[in-house]
Amino acid sequence: MRNAWFLLVLALLASGRPQILLAQSPAAADSSSAAAADSTRSGNLLSRVGESAELGSSVPDSVLAQMQQEAPSFAWISNVSNTLTGKVGATVSDVSLEGKLSNGAQLFGGGTSASSFTIADRRYRQQERDAYRRDFTTAYDRPLGDLLKMNLNFSNKYDEDITVFGVDNVTARESEDYRGALAFRGGGELTKGFGHAFSLSGDVFDHDGVNRETTEKRTDASGGVTSLWTFDRGDLSVEGRFGYKRASGNNELRGLEANSNSRQDTLATKVEYEGHRFNFSTDVQRAVYIEDRLDFRRNTNGVIDTVGAERPVSNEQERRRGDRINGALSYRVLPVLNVRGVGSYDLTETRWTLNEQGLLRRGNDEIDLGLDFRYAEAGSLTVSYTVGNRWDDRRFQGNTSFRGRETRRTEEAKFEMSQRLFSQSDLTLSFGQRLQQNLFEEEGNNRDRDELIDRADARIVSRAIPNLQLNASGSISVTRLVNLASESTSNNKEDRLFSVIGGYRWFATDKITLEQNYRMQIIFIDFHTSDSRDRFNKQGQVVSKLGYQLPRNAKLNAEYALDFRSNGTRQADVTPGQISFRTDLRRFTHRVRADINIPISIFDLAVDSEREFLRDKNTAGVTTRSEDSGDIRMKLSGTKKLFTGKLDVSVNVTRVLAYGPRVRAESERYWIANSTITMKF
Repeated sequence: MRNAWFLLVLALLASGRPQILLAQSPAAADSSSAAAADSTRSGNLLSRVGESAELGSSVPDSVLAQMQQEAPSFAWISNVSNTLTGKVGATVSDVSLEGKLSNGAQLFGGGTSASSFTIADRRYRQQERDAYRRDFTTAYDRPLGDLLKMNLNFSNKYDEDITVFGVDNVTARESEDYRGALAFRGGGELTKGFGHAFSLSGDVFDHDGVNRETTEKRTDASGGVTSLWTFDRGDLSVEGRFGYKRASGNNELRGLEANSNSRQDTLATKVEYEGHRFNFSTDVQRAVYIEDRLDFRRNTNGVIDTVGAERPVSNEQERRRGDRINGALSYRVLPVLNVRGVGSYDLTETRWTLNEQGLLRRGNDEIDLGLDFRYAEAGSLTVSYTVGNRWDDRRFQGNTSFRGRETRRTEEAKFEMSQRLFSQSDLTLSFGQRLQQNLFEEEGNNRDRDELIDRADARIVSRAIPNLQLNASGSISVTRLVNLASESTSNNKEDRLFSVIGGYRWFATDKITLEQNYRMQIIFIDFHTSDSRDRFNKQGQVVSKLGYQLPRNAKLNAEYALDFRSNGTRQADVTPGQISFRTDLRRFTHRVRADINIPISIFDLAVDSEREFLRDKNTAGVTTRSEDSGDIRMKLSGTKKLFTGKLDVSVNVTRVLAYGPRVRAESERYWIANSTITMKF
């Protein structure tokens, strides 16, 4: 059956090759040119109203314009192009095959068509699982007059996913969707500065699926309209948009049938002003969505929970409303001083008649204020302050009162300075403080806590020495966690992090490059109520790289990395006033890596070998552990165009051979592939 589908669609798509010619008068040709020019002028409005209406797949305007320019004006069918693509993919977990046939054509009267058919199969290596997918889409676009476009599209999608556990345990998921849509888009400039665009759309959808022996079917028809009004005066633009969509049909879930319908409408407005020194923008939107459908019973977390339910499936009505307000402004006080601000407010409310969540409210508002000051040609200063408030509240089914808000409040202030020190050296300094408060109003929920973070960073980058790049940075941060409930104060703690990072890159000759990078950090964790839980963690890393350019564009790279980690706990004070720590674990990891890249004709052959030696010493239990692991990767990649670009071959294949105590059997030898063959005819 799968092969029959492929052969049928292949024949249909390829049959568009013949051209039937019909003479056209010069007047008709002039009319087509005028229509194309006028269509270009109104293209922005049409594309924007199309996006608002979510009409589905269509031929992109850029492709449509190109096909119209290239097509002879006297052809019924012209510029027919067919593309056949085959893909082979592989990873450590799966192997996949995919074939795709796409077709495009220019039709008489300015219409264009585009179709594609895809078959894909994915088989998993670590389990007995097979996933199969089939997609078919076709779209037809045609201008109707000067300011109107028609789009007709159809799609079919089939998915099958089968997993076998043991002998009798089989999990299967299968679904097939059909969708057909028709849309009209029109509009243009009414008077100078004023414009209007609209869209009318309708579609039919059919879904038939089985998931773990649970049937789900849905069939509905829908229609929608979108109206967009615009005013543009150069520095000031105003936009208003209204959208409405309604759907109605049948719904079947686990043998139970019922009618289903939905309605959604959107009202939005947007204002933008761009002046010489002052910029301002704001947009406001309200969206309402109502849907009646069959659904499973869900618990207070929104998760399907049918255990012990007398009726696991029943009628559900979901009502969702969302309000959003965004605003931004900036004002250049002086040529070197700019102030700015951004604000947003979001509120959503969702109600269910079946879902145990009942009524869910969520809010999110944020204000971001900033100042940019260029105090010198080579120096600038930025100051910002942000405050945010995110919350949610619920009223479960059967309750008359809300649970209580769960709120996360944040405040953050940041200072950053950038300064050019010398001709090729830059310094960046920053300091910031961030406070996050987690508040729970629910009775009995004692998880209120505050977290305060102070952080300072410094970074310098220098290219003052020819052929040498230097960088160094350091940071200090202090994180204080305070639990407000008395039963949780034992977890109050303070983390202190110290970090230093540096490195250089030296272009020794035209063929030799040397690079080294360093990183060192230590974290002290201090619990306020218990010294015995205090601990530390140290990390350090040195990475050295050598690059050498071989003849004929071949490249050789070598790398050595040393990674050091240790942690420990605080000991009882031996001497009053003196703090000592005991090292519990030391780990050294040595990694050696080398790779060579050799061009061979149109391909690149890369061989990469890596070996890692790990040594652990647990001083608390006086135990040691040693591991030796590594892998070899052989990669072949390249692209070749044949027959004057009609055939493209792209090869990207890697063979991996791995070994080590933590390497599973299926990961010892495997392929990584992402190769394609594309044929145009």
